[in-house]
Amino acid sequence: MIEIMPKEHSSSFDPNPGSIVIPREHYKPIKKCPYCSSIFITDTLCESCGRNLKYDPVDRPFGQKSFFSIKERYLDDFDVVTKYFPFFENKNSKEARAYCRKLMKRLTDLLDYFEFREMYYDEDSIKERKLFFIECKIILEELLNYNEDKGKIRNILLDRSDGLIQNELINQLEELSFSIKPEMKIWFEQLIYYKPIKYFNVKNYFYLFFGSTAIFYAVFQIMLRFAAR
Repeated sequence: MIEIMPKEHSSSFDPNPGSIVIPREHYKPIKKCPYCSSIFITDTLCESCGRNLKYDPVDRPFGQKSFFSIKERYLDDFDVVTKYFPFFENKNSKEARAYCRKLMKRLTDLLDYFEFREMYYDEDSIKERKLFFIECKIILEELLNYNEDKGKIRNILLDRSDGLIQNELINQLEELSFSIKPEMKIWFEQLIYYKPIKYFNVKNYFYLFFGSTAIFYAVFQIMLRFAAR
């Protein structure tokens, strides 16, 4: 067993019999691969799993590789009409499908982070993991909103061995799949329950339709008469 001697020697420091005591100023922690914990690494490469240690696919919470930046870049490519009226967005377009693929990649990278990244129980690391977990939940909801196959998402989650994170996200996926309604139904409900409209009964809709038709017809006839002169 190896024990590290405190910086300032204290009388309370009592190493176990048979332990190897190393002064802290001479102690250098062994570098390990953050994905497989192998010690056979160089400055740039893990010789065991082959991962590039200089490349960090996860980045930091709210960074350039996060869901929020991906979403922002996707929305920036919208035309003016779609930016102000999001219901005109075509979620089957090639741009929307590319956006969903990026979200799938981001979800996979975050799951790899939970599965392979060594857990440090300091305040910053715990906060980071919580933020990444919340991001995973947001991505699940976004993918379902873009009509991604729930079974495909579930299989990605089941491929992971981190039982706690896996179960939490699978439960979240099931809850979201029941709570998210098809968009056409949502638009219809918004139209029906919009305050100025919900006070109309069927008779009022009938009068509104034929009254509007009569007004348009009268205006059209007046324009024709002026054009004939």
